[in-house]
Amino acid sequence: MYFNYYKIEININSKKAFKLFIDASKQNHILAQYFVGICYQYEYGITKNEKLAFEYYEKVANKDYAVSQLNLGYFYENGISIKKDLKMAGALRGIMAGAGLAVVGFFNTQKEAQNAKEKLKGSYKQIIITKPIN
Repeated sequence: MYFNYYKIEININSKKAFKLFIDASKQNHILAQYFVGICYQYEYGITKNEKLAFEYYEKVANKDYAVSQLNLGYFYENGISIKKDLKMAGALRGIMAGAGLAVVGFFNTQKEAQNAKEKLKGSYKQIIITKPIN
């Protein structure tokens, strides 16, 4: 299923990837649940549905999955499918920082990302470099 999502095969089948993620998510597979949220948010293999994306991110964030907490915070910060709540967005970032995680953000090149990561090294247990989905 991950190969379909990351386009690591000759024939890309986003609908099949989404179906595999949904099937695995029904068996409480946390990473699959996260990817279901991604699929709903970015219309990958399924019609865009930010309300369902929020619900999946929330489900996984409640299981302490850091990247899902980041996405959920983004939804709160921007009022996507929920009333805008900057305190909640900040609280979600605080949870990540309390766990020793730093979210560095979006970069245009791998070199930019690596430079940012090097500057934070030693301050955090894990540094998460995010990138947009194409």
